[in-house]
Amino acid sequence: MKKLTIFIVGTLAVIVILDFLAGTGMRKYLSTHRLPGDCASIDYTIKDINEDVIILGNSVVLNSLMPSVLSDSLDMSVYNSASNGQGLDFFHSMLDCLLNHHTPKAIVMGMRNDLFTSEGIGDRYSILSPYYEMGYEIIDSCLNTSGDHAKLLMKSTFYRYNTIWWRILLYHFISPNEKGINGFIAKPVPPMPPKLIDVTEEEEEPRDARLKTLNKIIDRCQERGVKLILIYPPLYYNRQGESKTGIRVKGLCEARGITVIDNSTDPYFMQHPELFYDNAHLNANGAIIYSQQKASELKRLLSD
Repeated sequence: MKKLTIFIVGTLAVIVILDFLAGTGMRKYLSTHRLPGDCASIDYTIKDINEDVIILGNSVVLNSLMPSVLSDSLDMSVYNSASNGQGLDFFHSMLDCLLNHHTPKAIVMGMRNDLFTSEGIGDRYSILSPYYEMGYEIIDSCLNTSGDHAKLLMKSTFYRYNTIWWRILLYHFISPNEKGINGFIAKPVPPMPPKLIDVTEEEEEPRDARLKTLNKIIDRCQERGVKLILIYPPLYYNRQGESKTGIRVKGLCEARGITVIDNSTDPYFMQHPELFYDNAHLNANGAIIYSQQKASELKRLLSD
């Protein structure tokens, strides 16, 4: 029994020491290197971004707004910092982190109504785990909201970096797939265009926590004199009416002087399914056309 106890204690001690050493190494790596793959755009936004116009959101706007097209018209630098599968807490965190070192002229934030009816910070928020206890208070706060169990796990270097350490090693031997220019990622043109799906907007009220987060985003932008524009990119759904969520969000924005551009049911795109990758994302051709359309509108809004 005594030998077993010594073995268990010794094993735990070795794990703790290795975890500590790994943490020291990863912190040094993070301070001197850009994280690879899906984390590259996030890492750039948190640490070094300096563009005039920054796009925040999830895949819907990541695949819809092309910075190279927008910047030519706006005569401003543009970067698309959107990230797949994220929600409002992620948008808020990215905004807060980038404002620590840069004040852009404008933030364009991609919207969908389901952002306001979801619970929690979202499963994919954990992509920010490598930045835990790295001086980003808002990231620490969000990652700690999952309960005492998750908060304890976040103390472990092995846990925090388990989603990226292998990418770091792998990308030392191979080159990752080339990303689009300035954060933009184009969806390919599918063999067949998507079929129109009928959707009846549910009478689901937005969650108070999500509206509170939107208000925090508005507060941060207004405190820093940053123009905030919310944009709903085209979707290929046959929607009947507008949900209570959409009405509440737009009412909140109107009351606070925030511009909302809703192209979710844009007639032009509804007539051209070949411009979509699927029902929720434009393909590369659709993104070019949509970006060209929005460039003149954003130029007018940003010149006011």
